[in-house]
Amino acid sequence: KDIQAFLVTYKDGVEVKLDSSVVDTLKGTFRLQGKVETPDLMYITFPDGAEIEIFIENATITVQGDSIQNAAITGSRSHDEYASYKAGRDSLEKSFELQYAEYDTVLSQYNTVRKSGNEKETRALYDRLSEIEAIPGAMMKEYNLEFVRNHGSSYVAPVVLWNELAWSLDAPEMEPLVKGFDTTIHNSGYFVRLNERIETLKKVAIGSPAPDFAMNDTLGNPQKLSSFYGKVLLVDFW
Repeated sequence: KDIQAFLVTYKDGVEVKLDSSVVDTLKGTFRLQGKVETPDLMYITFPDGAEIEIFIENATITVQGDSIQNAAITGSRSHDEYASYKAGRDSLEKSFELQYAEYDTVLSQYNTVRKSGNEKETRALYDRLSEIEAIPGAMMKEYNLEFVRNHGSSYVAPVVLWNELAWSLDAPEMEPLVKGFDTTIHNSGYFVRLNERIETLKKVAIGSPAPDFAMNDTLGNPQKLSSFYGKVLLVDFW
């Protein structure tokens, strides 16, 4: 049975296969081809679930290695930038081992003190656990922010902003980052999505009028949110 390699992207969360190639099992080779409007993060996937993350652009790109895990990718400047970003991220994640070790130590102290009934010390250790737990996330967020700020002309930057930051930033935080991108990457699909995300965040920001919607009440009668404007109203989402 032939083994196939697929070039895959995602649009609105749906997998889209852009090209496929039968793998020459004797030589261990395959060839995928096509053109993209802008450099984009995609995946080469295989039927067994293995995949290679790759930044595609209109160039001759070579994927070579003795295994999928050790595949080296050359020929794509965007992928080189993305690989550099990931190497820095991996190095930072490794440094978190110090925080994890401290967390385990404090957690052990916390469990011991909590059993003793010392509420003041228990609270202090609980607060310290919260501080330690927040350190990796804060450091990773700052790393991602610095990358985006310093790579305004790279197609990798909007991908990092979308994948790593867009869902934890509000509009005032994200808008200056997007405006800082060079005009050369304004045709990126991620740039468009980021601007759409900013507009959505502005509509639901604290102090802004709530977006209108309609739904049936408990008696089956349709009710619009706007019909309650000017009245005290509790909307319970669950």
